[in-house]
Amino acid sequence: MHRDRTTLPLRGGTRTTPWSYARTAISAIAALTPVMVAPTVAAFDVPLPCKNTLVCQTAVHPLSVCKTIDEHTFSNPEFIFDSIESTKYCTNPFAFGCFHALDPEWDAQKRRVCNSEDTAETIATGACQVPTDLQYMETRIFAYNWESANLETWLLQIILSEFLDVPTSVETGVPGTQMNFYHPFRAMDGGSTSDFPSLANAAEYGDCLSIPKPQRSPDAAPHNNTGDETYQPCAHIAPEIWSAETARKMANDDGIIEAPQGLGVLGEEGWYIPKYTAVKDLTLLSFLGLQGPENQQKLANTFLRPTTWSDYCFQVSPNNCSEPDGVAIRAPNDETEAGRYFTYNGDFTGHFRATEENNCDLFPENCTGHIADYPCGWSSSVTQQAHHLGIAVASSGPEGGARGYHYDSLLEIWHAANWTKSDVMLYWWSPDSLMDKFEGTDAAFMRISLPKPTQKCVEKRNSNNDDRCSFKDEVRWGDPEGSCDDPPTAIQKVVSKGLWTATHDPSIPEAIRSPSYHLAQLFTLDTLQLFEIFEYRKQLSDPRHAICAWAIDNKKWIEGLLPPGYPRQIQEDNSTIGLRTAAIVMGSFATFLVIGIAVAIFKRRNTKVIKSAQVEFLGLLLVGLLLIATGAIVAAVTVSARSCVATTWLLMVGYTIELVPLLVKISAINVLVHAAKGYKRVILQRKHLFTTDAVITLCVVIYLALWTALDPPVPTTGFVAGTTAQSTEERSFILETSIFCSSERSFWKYVAIAWNGVLLISGSVLAFQSRKIELKDFNESHVVGLMLYSQCFFLIARILINTALREHIRDSALSYAESIIFSVDVIITSLIYFSPKFKNVSNKRKSSILELMGTSIQESGHLREEPISASTVSEGNAGPFNSDAAAPKCPYCGDSQTDTVRALYINQDGATTVKGIASRMQYPSSEDASRGTPLRSSIVSNLEVDDEKERFYGSLSETIEEGDHSSEQQPAVNHKE
Repeated sequence: MHRDRTTLPLRGGTRTTPWSYARTAISAIAALTPVMVAPTVAAFDVPLPCKNTLVCQTAVHPLSVCKTIDEHTFSNPEFIFDSIESTKYCTNPFAFGCFHALDPEWDAQKRRVCNSEDTAETIATGACQVPTDLQYMETRIFAYNWESANLETWLLQIILSEFLDVPTSVETGVPGTQMNFYHPFRAMDGGSTSDFPSLANAAEYGDCLSIPKPQRSPDAAPHNNTGDETYQPCAHIAPEIWSAETARKMANDDGIIEAPQGLGVLGEEGWYIPKYTAVKDLTLLSFLGLQGPENQQKLANTFLRPTTWSDYCFQVSPNNCSEPDGVAIRAPNDETEAGRYFTYNGDFTGHFRATEENNCDLFPENCTGHIADYPCGWSSSVTQQAHHLGIAVASSGPEGGARGYHYDSLLEIWHAANWTKSDVMLYWWSPDSLMDKFEGTDAAFMRISLPKPTQKCVEKRNSNNDDRCSFKDEVRWGDPEGSCDDPPTAIQKVVSKGLWTATHDPSIPEAIRSPSYHLAQLFTLDTLQLFEIFEYRKQLSDPRHAICAWAIDNKKWIEGLLPPGYPRQIQEDNSTIGLRTAAIVMGSFATFLVIGIAVAIFKRRNTKVIKSAQVEFLGLLLVGLLLIATGAIVAAVTVSARSCVATTWLLMVGYTIELVPLLVKISAINVLVHAAKGYKRVILQRKHLFTTDAVITLCVVIYLALWTALDPPVPTTGFVAGTTAQSTEERSFILETSIFCSSERSFWKYVAIAWNGVLLISGSVLAFQSRKIELKDFNESHVVGLMLYSQCFFLIARILINTALREHIRDSALSYAESIIFSVDVIITSLIYFSPKFKNVSNKRKSSILELMGTSIQESGHLREEPISASTVSEGNAGPFNSDAAAPKCPYCGDSQTDTVRALYINQDGATTVKGIASRMQYPSSEDASRGTPLRSSIVSNLEVDDEKERFYGSLSETIEEGDHSSEQQPAVNHKE
């Protein structure tokens, strides 16, 4: 039996929905009293109107209540019945979850997970819990229009939604219909017979919620559309496929499903009669007692045609059903009721009659008995079998050339036959709840034996449903060799390839992969289990109650069915608390260290060493280090949307402000040194140097702004891999989660790391180039090089953490480790760069005082000043510095020391005092030299002088000037002359 139509079979030119079952029963049901029992239900349950809660408790379940709803609750317009002026309906007692409602051992706080069919009102009532941080993709299961498949669909939805926390919805394949187990008012529409379009769309889109929005209805459920032309059904799992051949075709030729697997149920189809008919004539149980002209009259007289309610009232009833007559209480109210063969509330109990087709006197060669055949959407061989076996039976329904009946009509015909004890022949299947319902009664299904099936016979069957439903007799009859009995069928389940693709998406960590695909592979039901479900269905009026009760009684079986490693519970990762504490401590220490260094620099800002290093550049370096240390603390203390963005900005801007001014300074010194070697004058403006810093920093800020606007780092949940998850006593697996900052694309972070690398490499190259400069007060190449090399080491550590080690270390641990790296980087950088400066400040303060005073150490231990005459300088004698070995070498003058002089301060009394040492002092004439008047210095080391009357010449601040005024003081001197 294969159902492959895209829409429901039609009756009388209009689609019949399960709502029609209750049309004639509404008034009676609404007036139910507590002493009445619920009427026998049809194949599908329907929303039940009510006047009070007692009606719902009696007819549905003790937990059901009578509640008012609005017209927008249902997408199906037929839900609002015209025959009753009521907006109150019985609620679904299982809307909060099957196990939540009935299992006393179930955690009262645990409710089923929400799905896309849940409205905002449903979620607001707490009927479901929003999907967990596991963020499983919603799984959609296909619902057919026969009960066994729908019960299996509901069972899967219960397991996925309540045990595995997977959002799960139901696809009917028909626009505007719903069959969700958790529907708040028990809606249950009949599904489509065609699963192919739904499985194909799932294979294409993967996530059914990703179907383009223009194809969806704004007022329907997220996965439903309005109108057949735009409706795109989507389903990942089809739990019951009867045609293995069709399933194999979908897998092999179309490639839309995984290889079909057996559900575990053996299905059988065939011709059936009720037991009371077989008891009257045992020859009816074999084709030998049916075939041939000799049995034609018997069949025509035994199996009469079922009569619709309308035909009975207007063709059979003497009073047109204006008065109850034991068959009909009243006439049908509308077209839908007119086509009914039986009503479950007793308004019409059915009627069978002989029509012209049964009249062998009028049509001796063509008279037939009646057999109720499948609708055109289902595979059936009744016409082919009956014609070629010579059995005079035919179906008389409204469905196409085969004249089959819709599923609900087939149910009604059997119920009508049982009620009236009329003989009936039906093409049916097993296992099915209808067959199980009548098992053990005089209306039990008895199968008619046909010729033994063979492989060749099965291959000759009319597999094309268009041929089977053709209006041409020859086409419907098919090949004579295909007239054997139906062989047992291993019922298949199929899974769309889209579910496998979505589950194994490389971007989804293994720890949070959905268990839906694995459950679909493991899900099986054997025939005995399915019959047991039918027993529950027979005892309980509500089909939801039946499948829920069976699931609770078979809880151990469900738990054994769950994929290994599931269900998974989320628990905060506490293993990184120590690492987080260490990160905060290290960040705090680094911050206070930088602040302490800044205070010390400010206090010593007038010392020679600090002035030589340029206070402004030191300030920028400290600001950068402070930003990095602050970013390290923020990264460790808390994780939020703001902190993630703040950390990114602090770190990237911090490294830029720290390194760029340092690189500019080293580059400037290199330029001066190389210019001096060529005896060229170079004037570097402060404005130009700081502008360079500002422009580079601005570029970084622009990049960070784009990062923040387009793909900002946000708090992201990380999970421990499923293989290391801890198991609890309740067979759940703990996933330890941690929160860390991450953008959707890693590109942004890698660019930031690359920028840091560019700065470090550039600085290392510049430091290497300036390593031989002998001006120890200005040449920081060794210190800067060591600092940059250490930062390169930390950069490599960061790269390793973000690449090779990421798969082996928890995400939160990675974040804290990076924070510690930033802090240690700041600490090491601060110690390497500033420790020598503070040491030199202490040493040079003492030596500067000695030089300044021109002292010699006397036996008494006192210092005294020794005046130096101008002639002393011209003669090459300079008091305590008269030794050539003691005089500083000019690195630019070769072996000649004629250009190396001492800067002199001329007091009012004409005496000279050593002011300092000026390298590469330029004198235009010997007269100027004798006066001790320097013209210009390219690089000068300043010494502190306590005497406020003293004046000194030359400093780096005079060399790196704000403007060009220094260039106007003296003309350039050609040293080569």
